[in-house]
Amino acid sequence: MRPALLSLAAILLALVISLGNPLANEDDELVTVELATVGLDERSGAPVALLREPDSGEVVPIFIGVMEAQAILQGLHEVSTPRPMTHDLLASTLSALDAEAISLQVHDLRNGTYYGRLMLRKDGQEALIEVDTRPSDGLALAVRSGTEIQVARKILRADLEFDFRAPEEEQNVVRAGGITVVAATEALREEMDLSARSGVLISRVEGSAATLGIQPGDLVTRVGDIEPESPMDFLDAFRGVEVGEYVEIEIERDGETLSFEVPTEVPQRDEPEQERL
Repeated sequence: MRPALLSLAAILLALVISLGNPLANEDDELVTVELATVGLDERSGAPVALLREPDSGEVVPIFIGVMEAQAILQGLHEVSTPRPMTHDLLASTLSALDAEAISLQVHDLRNGTYYGRLMLRKDGQEALIEVDTRPSDGLALAVRSGTEIQVARKILRADLEFDFRAPEEEQNVVRAGGITVVAATEALREEMDLSARSGVLISRVEGSAATLGIQPGDLVTRVGDIEPESPMDFLDAFRGVEVGEYVEIEIERDGETLSFEVPTEVPQRDEPEQERL
């Protein structure tokens, strides 16, 4: 090859290296998601956590262990234990050290294994501390601490096959748009003096939904065009909303019917929260 052509090739190669690979960079881009629920994959029998990506409405499966699944479910249900579980201990330890988990980043998927990292900040320090973590442990911590959850775009595009089965009625819990709902069982209806209308019960409210005035204890009777009979119906209604649109939610409170338009975005950590149920 002529010297001139060699020089040109070297310049082009340097340019490519300096600019990087746009597709690779885009694949590594982190997207904020919401921990929606936990259940089982019918295909493998393995526990799986579903992460909702609000822009596309898609859910990303993260396959986890049995103990981590139980810990995440306890966090979603806000179940307190007589003695702290491992993830409660970690959250308390961070607080005692004046540190906080800023984000959980699920950044890679290789040979069926997810890779994650916790980004921590010590009080008074600008630099973040990166800690390698299994995503399942990170999710169990995030559900307790309100830590932001991010997933690499390449994982969103992986199109993983799974057949989700929700837990039994009493364990079934879903979070979408900052609203956590559980099944409106007969026992809860009697305890909360709810009507016999079909719906799901709100147990926690964060972000825009809290600002709008939606409250724990409200019975959700309609979400968009869906009259939810289970928490999964509630999640499906959010998934069907186009990017930038709002979900119309109808609730029953003290015998009255109220309507709200709720954004599908994931609430930020410091946004308002209604008193929990």
